[in-house]
Amino acid sequence: MRNLLQSIESSPGVRDFIERARRLEHMRVLGASGSAKSLGGFLVFKHLDKSVLYLAKGLQEADQVYDDVLNYAKKRTTIFPSWETLPHEGLHPHPEIVADRFRTLEKLAANESGKLFIVASVQSLMQKVVPPKLFLESIIGLSVADEIDRDEFLG
Repeated sequence: MRNLLQSIESSPGVRDFIERARRLEHMRVLGASGSAKSLGGFLVFKHLDKSVLYLAKGLQEADQVYDDVLNYAKKRTTIFPSWETLPHEGLHPHPEIVADRFRTLEKLAANESGKLFIVASVQSLMQKVVPPKLFLESIIGLSVADEIDRDEFLG
């Protein structure tokens, strides 16, 4: 896999793409589909010294890009999923979705993870998010066998 990635990175068109990304130039990439889009996003991430937000058109593309990039940067890739429910439905989002969103927000707010490759759909970015300061103040760290006052926990 590494040899294939090195071969792709050494091609003239890809080298030009990476250099333009480093200069933060506006680019329009046409004709890329499937995993080629994911690879392009990952190459930008690999060669920049900052986090990258990959904005996908929809939920399915976001999931596909996330799965693709996990092959290259598992510990530094995170997804910011949408709630997948509409406000008027009166339904609560799935707990796994809530956990993924909170995990991503915590990584961004704490800024301890170094650079991240964040995958999100347009829909997920349009949904309200708790302000970073309030979010960080709301985090309670617990470990196995820890004891915490019930009223303090609920307050």
